[in-house]
Amino acid sequence: MSFSAVSDNLSYIPPDTIGAIGPSHLMTTLNGTVRIQDKTGGIISTVSLNSYWGKPSGVFDPKVYYDEDINRWITVACVSSQNANSAVLLGISSTNDPTGAWYQWSFDADGSNVNWADYPGVGFNQKWIAISMNMFTVAANAFSGPKTWVMDKTTAMTGGVLPPTLFNPGFDDIGSGTGFTLIPCHTFGTETDLYILDSDWASGLNKYVRISKLTGAAATPSWSFLGYVDVQDYSSSFPDAPQFGTTTTIETNDTRVVNAVCRNGSLWYSQTGALPTTAPNRTVALWHQVSTDLTLIQEGAIDGLVGGTTTFYYFPSIAVTASNDVGIGFSGSNSGNYPSAYYANRRGTDPLNTFQSVSLMKAGEGIYTKYYSGTRNRWGDYSATVVDPADGSLWTLQEYALAPSGSGTDIGRWGTWWGKFDASVPITLSSFAAE
Repeated sequence: MSFSAVSDNLSYIPPDTIGAIGPSHLMTTLNGTVRIQDKTGGIISTVSLNSYWGKPSGVFDPKVYYDEDINRWITVACVSSQNANSAVLLGISSTNDPTGAWYQWSFDADGSNVNWADYPGVGFNQKWIAISMNMFTVAANAFSGPKTWVMDKTTAMTGGVLPPTLFNPGFDDIGSGTGFTLIPCHTFGTETDLYILDSDWASGLNKYVRISKLTGAAATPSWSFLGYVDVQDYSSSFPDAPQFGTTTTIETNDTRVVNAVCRNGSLWYSQTGALPTTAPNRTVALWHQVSTDLTLIQEGAIDGLVGGTTTFYYFPSIAVTASNDVGIGFSGSNSGNYPSAYYANRRGTDPLNTFQSVSLMKAGEGIYTKYYSGTRNRWGDYSATVVDPADGSLWTLQEYALAPSGSGTDIGRWGTWWGKFDASVPITLSSFAAE
């Protein structure tokens, strides 16, 4: 089953593709638009992102999740980029119905008005909702470090006064520098600690993921560094992705963690990587499973290096079921295909370090060139792959190139597409070949 989510509003680039699934609804929150659908694609409501948050303008980088632990929806966004009025927005539904009432809060990004907040990393467990932001100076737009807001989830559920515990820029510098894009885990089950991951730490050519966590009482969380885990090497120098019909390439961004899941004693996360590690010629969808005691269990690269035309894969998101079945959704393109939506999965019983073959969910419909300013042909910045709380099935929300609407240098349109994983896809396992 698959169907359209939201199409290009002709006002935002990139869409920042993100969505979630609840017992009866799908909710998509993009730059510019919030849409609620039923599970057959029927549209229930569509509002602007600004009006959803009660703001006249300036809301960006939205994210949305469904928390099975409390049967509520959680939304996060930023407002007022590179501005002293920058704020972090948090919403939580009052029930499991996203069309009903919501509680909403706004937190000043920086009381001193020096920094503004960008690119939320969001996670939660039984005790907390954590939002980590990349902070940049208002005056020079220079990176200041990550800042994290941690809220008592029980208080949030009641819509009460919600003073966050703040971890200000520099809190994570243990002597080797501060991280970039800290991603707390979407936590399932009774795990009392909230794990946080950030990638692209390196020693020579060796790459590491850094793992930390929040511990303590709900009202008094504390942060601690756990360690680094050596993962498969990849290049941090990214080639942009080719597409059919033009020499204009798709920006594939960087190696930051796209999302992270904590389930059954393991931390799973996904990111884009580039291979080979020297002179990279393609991007791949990287995935990893690490135990909470920091043992690397398995990992892999979903790699389009097949046949005569290499497909670049980018912006992968990961989801894990109670039985450790795993789904990954991502974008992809090559010189013979427009930017399209793909997915792949592995079953919990599959051999370690393997994934089933890649499936096409939604084919791109045309050339994508879209520059609202500058020369960056933006895509992403993320995607969503999620578990249906009603039946444990896997769904993914991905961006693809919608049919163009004009000619010249700005002819591209993005579209977003929901799809449910097809468990009947024949198993063609691919192992992870290091380079």
